[in-house]
Formats: sequence, C-alpha cells, structure tokens
Amino acid sequence: MPPKQVLIRHAQAIHNIDTLPLLQNPFLTDLGRQQESQLREHFESHLPPDRKVQLIVVCPMRRAIQTCLIALDWLIDSGVPVVPSARWRDIYPKPCDTGTPALQLAAEFRQIDFSCLDPVYPDRTSPAGARYAYEKGAILARGQCVAESVPTEGGRHCGLLALGVSEDCGGGQVICECGLQGF
Repeated sequence: MPPKQVLIRHAQAIHNIDTLPLLQNPFLTDLGRQQESQLREHFESHLPPDRKVQLIVVCPMRRAIQTCLIALDWLIDSGVPVVPSARWRDIYPKPCDTGTPALQLAAEFRQIDFSCLDPVYPDRTSPAGARYAYEKGAILARGQCVAESVPTEGGRHCGLLALGVSEDCGGGQVICECGLQGF
C-alpha cells in the first residue's frame, strides 16, 4: 500500500467570519478551536491502527499551526515530529494569507521548532522568495517538491499534514486522502 497524505484545512479563523481579508495571518475563532477538537476525536477513533504516522508537516500560518496543535496533539505527545514548511503556505497574495516571520511564530508557538523553516519565509516577492510566488509555475513546483518529500518505508507510514489550503471547503475537515499516485 502506498504512503498516504491526509490534508487538513484549518477550521474557522477570524477572517472567515468578519470578512477581514486585510487582517494579517489571523488566528482561529472559538468555534474554530471547537471544530478542531471534534476533528481530534475523529482522528483518534478513525485512524487505522496499522497506519503509523511518522511526520506532521504544517503550513506556517497561525490558523494551520493552531489546527495542528489542537487536532493532532495526541500524535505530537506520542513523539511524532512537527515540521513547519513554507512549501505548504497559502497561495493567495492577501494579507490574511501573508505569513508571520519565524522568530515571531516561535515566540507564539513554543511547542514547535521553527529553525528549519526557510529563512526567506514569509517573502514571496523578492528573487529569493520567488519560489513562493502567487504564480502557477511556482505553485506547481512546490506541490511536486512536497509530493516527493513524503516519507516512505514499506508503504505503511502515513504523513499527516495540517495546512491552510486555499479553497474554502469547510473548516477542520479532512479534505482528501490520497496515495502518491494522486499527484
């Protein structure tokens, strides 16, 4: 069986209810945190026991980090590492989809090691940040790079990825489960 990726969209964040697209990198609302607690219960009861989670990759947006820390805390507590990755950042150039520098995130979320986060993040406009641009080629290249970096070991490991995907498809939901062939 090929390794699987489970993609999770963040739950309700402040910009989703107050139509505040000018608010930079907002947090989850109280309802969003409740939604993530429900997602946590779902994962704990539905993740097949033969699927060993070996890595959690998280988009370095506040709402995605909160999603990770609430919905996947039981995995983190069991020793599954959390790796923030700028490759999973939101693609749109709105303030609500603009990241926060790693040093500030590290101060806000001390449970996560941001030292491996690309030092270019959150830049997407300079030549150094071009790989994170709101441009089809850059987005597809990041997607391919992410697909190739999924850990494998005999096809039995599962990567859980908490991120803010760009489609408004409902909060705190599992968007899809796909084998690497899906890319």
